[in-house]
Amino acid sequence: LGDVVALINLHSGHDSWNVEQAVTYLQQAAKFAEEFSVRIVHETHRQRLFYNPYVTRDILLHESIRGQIEINADLSHWVCVCEHVFDKDSIRDKDWWPQVVKLVAEHCSLIHCRVGHMEGPQVSDPRDPAYAKEVEAHLGWWTEIWKSQAARSFKECWCEPEHGPAPYLQALPYTRQPVADLWEVNNAVRDLVKARFKEQIYAS
Repeated sequence: LGDVVALINLHSGHDSWNVEQAVTYLQQAAKFAEEFSVRIVHETHRQRLFYNPYVTRDILLHESIRGQIEINADLSHWVCVCEHVFDKDSIRDKDWWPQVVKLVAEHCSLIHCRVGHMEGPQVSDPRDPAYAKEVEAHLGWWTEIWKSQAARSFKECWCEPEHGPAPYLQALPYTRQPVADLWEVNNAVRDLVKARFKEQIYAS
């Protein structure tokens, strides 16, 4: 499969599983990937194994699978699940969040570039100044991932603008009219990603 498939993205497992159940599943997924010569990435997604940063940390640090798992980082889900925009400089986050970002970055092979907020996995329009904090936070996390990938001699960095239609994209009541043009939103995310990548990675 590796000749025709770049990556297989999985919404792996269920958020009710304990770490041992998750590890057993991931071990089997790794065997499948090896048998069929394909790269499998496991998405950080609500309702799945990697639904929050704390569980993700514990799973990725498990000795039996450490270094064997590839991640698709959609960190917008964590912002929603935890109702918090993580900040490495804040009292709340400074003692653990940088280590989690580093750990995810070391395992990340794909980024779903969606900007989340405290009450949902997707802001309506990242160009809205009201979401400047969220946009800058996500760009910072993605930059840490790119730097890790560069250090690991990646030839390509896979990034997908991933703002989706309703119910991800907010809609007006009754008419269900989207509050923003999804094509324009994803093009805006693409432009933000390209500009930050050029600034932080090409320039370094």
